[in-house]
Amino acid sequence: METTERTTTRPNDGEVKERNVVRELNLFVGGKKRREEAKEEAKEVIVVNNNNANDDVGGDALSLGVPSSLSVLLPTSDREVKERLRSLDEPICLFGEGKAERRERLKKILSSSTTTAAAAAAGGGGGGGGERRINLAGHGEEGDDEDEDGSNGGEANGNQQRRKKRKETFYTEGSALLTRARMRTVKFSLQCAKERVLTDSSNNDGGLIDARSEEEGKEKKKENEKERRVALFLNRRRKECADLKKSRLAPVSSVVGDSRPLSAVASILFERHDRSHRGLMLASSIKNESNSVEEDFRTESLGVILSGSWTGAVKVWNVRNSVSREKEEEKEERREGMMRDRSNEENIGCILAHTIKASEERITGLAFSPLIMATIENEDLPAFASASMDGTCNLFSFSGRNRASLVGHVGRLAKVKYHPSGTSIATAGYDKTIRLWDANTSQEIFCQEAHSRPSYDCTFNDDGSLLFSTGLDAYARMWDLRSGRCLWTMKGHSKGVTSISVDVTNSLCVTGGEDNLVKVWDLRKQVNAYTIPAHSGLVSSVSFEPRRGCWFSSSSFDGTVKLWSALDFSLLSRLEGHEGKVMDCSLGRVASGGGGGGENRKSSSNSSSSSSDDGGERSGFGGFIASAGYDRTLKIWK
Repeated sequence: METTERTTTRPNDGEVKERNVVRELNLFVGGKKRREEAKEEAKEVIVVNNNNANDDVGGDALSLGVPSSLSVLLPTSDREVKERLRSLDEPICLFGEGKAERRERLKKILSSSTTTAAAAAAGGGGGGGGERRINLAGHGEEGDDEDEDGSNGGEANGNQQRRKKRKETFYTEGSALLTRARMRTVKFSLQCAKERVLTDSSNNDGGLIDARSEEEGKEKKKENEKERRVALFLNRRRKECADLKKSRLAPVSSVVGDSRPLSAVASILFERHDRSHRGLMLASSIKNESNSVEEDFRTESLGVILSGSWTGAVKVWNVRNSVSREKEEEKEERREGMMRDRSNEENIGCILAHTIKASEERITGLAFSPLIMATIENEDLPAFASASMDGTCNLFSFSGRNRASLVGHVGRLAKVKYHPSGTSIATAGYDKTIRLWDANTSQEIFCQEAHSRPSYDCTFNDDGSLLFSTGLDAYARMWDLRSGRCLWTMKGHSKGVTSISVDVTNSLCVTGGEDNLVKVWDLRKQVNAYTIPAHSGLVSSVSFEPRRGCWFSSSSFDGTVKLWSALDFSLLSRLEGHEGKVMDCSLGRVASGGGGGGENRKSSSNSSSSSSDDGGERSGFGGFIASAGYDRTLKIWK
């Protein structure tokens, strides 16, 4: 047998390197072309023509196995798959998901959206031969033959439409009770505004009348008169703040309020040295629990304090100035000698009138009715309201009788406040709503979804036209009761807003929050005027001085109560005495019989202003401050 030998020639190293370079270049160019083709295919808008349903779909993309009349291209690149998922508001990557699983998930999503579009097209009648564009966000819109910027434009339009839907304001039909309540609010607010203007004009000492009577230089005199009024207003405020800063406020009375921590406090003041029947009626109507009267003492009622605790009990305290007969004779002699000694004159104390079991759960809020004097004469009218954790708001008379219960909130109830007219009550609850109730019929006037987290506090302005609410979503809002609109959202706190108060001039608003800050808001400019790093703990309450709004108070879980100037927001006084958290603080408003607009309200404001000017050597105001602590004590500061 013959054997044939085959000889093979091996390429040298240079040829091998050259072939490898050519192969890599071909792979690079081919891959780049394929990626560009995939991009172009992903940007195409799918046009479905009912007349050409059987046309083939070109390109490297895969059909999803849907009806032949609707075909959707599936991208092959993992990056394109992620971009498509992001445009559909879907997660781009799931835990443990690989490229193949991600692509399969996109395929299912596109199949479902395409099938839905096909069903909608079939339901609308197959005739017409028109074209329908289907964007991958699941929205279909009919258009002409001209293509737009691609699927990205359609997806952006879909996202914009969804954002518009989320921001859309919706309205519900109101009841006849709401219409009547809004009409009462309009009349009351206009009457209060009229009284405020007349009061301002009456304090001009005839300057404004002279300016109107003169024909020459009328505008210039009006401007000068306005500047004079502003200067007089600021000087009064500066003087009152300076007097308060010089005074030394101290606890004049401290009592143990309950067996468990106190959670809420509210107070009402009477005119000092008021000898009218109204000023003494409450002192005689509220008796001590022991029904014993000291013959050697004569009592003068300064006000009434409500305290609520974790036991669910509400206690009524009568604040009295007890003066012995010997000290009274000495006082007469000192008055004859033009001498006064306030330390010997006053002996303020809290006398427990009675205890009311308002709830089985913790008391969260207390509020006095502005018609406090009318409730003394008529026992059928509620004198104050209490809110509790069981979600109910109870209305009581001064004798302790439960007159009504407001039920509607789901879950815990936070705070309760009376409208300045006394005809309605506002409540804030953990169901994220604020509700307005009719104080006479106990019917719900409206329910407003106010916050995205629990609503915590609410209050009215002095005219009663605006309602303010705070929530644990770190926002405070201003609502117009006459129209129901939200006029302003106060953004600035980093944590929940726990308290809010508005001054009597309707120009400033203060809020306290869980971020230990007190923020001052300008209601006219709708801006954050100032931020005070007030405390080292949660701010439990803030409250404006009710006579002129020259200063405001803030209490905190750091165990202090602080008084701040409403002019430069400086610290005026620091009250320390509680052995723990200060849960609530109240600056009592002077009691008036009218409650809502009219001569009684006007005379009360004028007399309170005069009393703050004449009296008060020891402090810059004629009232007192009541605070409730976690240490179970109720303290009165004066």
